Amino acid sequence: RVAGAAHCALVELTGIPFEARRAAWRAWLEGEGRDFDPRSGPIGGDRATGSAGETVEAQRFLGVPLVSRHVAFVVDTSASMAERDAHGRVRFAIVRGALEETLERLASAGARANVILFATGVTPVFDRVRPLSGAAQKTIARVLDDVGPKGRTALYDGIATALRDPDVDQVVVPLLLP
Repeated sequence: RVAGAAHCALVELTGIPFEARRAAWRAWLEGEGRDFDPRSGPIGGDRATGSAGETVEAQRFLGVPLVSRHVAFVVDTSASMAERDAHGRVRFAIVRGALEETLERLASAGARANVILFATGVTPVFDRVRPLSGAAQKTIARVLDDVGPKGRTALYDGIATALRDPDVDQVVVPLLLP
């Protein structure tokens, strides 16, 4: 967990979405990162230089930067997700739409993910993160079709389920505040 936290801190400081590989960070630090000043904020905002020198766009989910290619999305399906936002949109529909768009983008980037739904109980779509093939995305969509906002909020259990997967580097819990 310490290594994961250090990796997240490096990504946050630099804005570079490298995976948690020591060699990539060391090469950057000895090259382009030699003059990096953490007080100046992320390099180029949301854009950064990748390991091969190409510019990469950091992925985001509802404004949250995705700093890993092994992500667990812990999604609230409790009764509160039936509430509407200031524009009249149902909260669960907002999250679902953003999730499906994000999963599609992550699939093209070769990422692995899982979706863990929580309300009164917890329902992981898969037993662990997996590549986001077309079949995997259809399975996620089918599971989302079968749930509707109801029940209580077992947030802790959802996060605990996500953390049991040793391949998960980032847990994302979308929060839509009224």
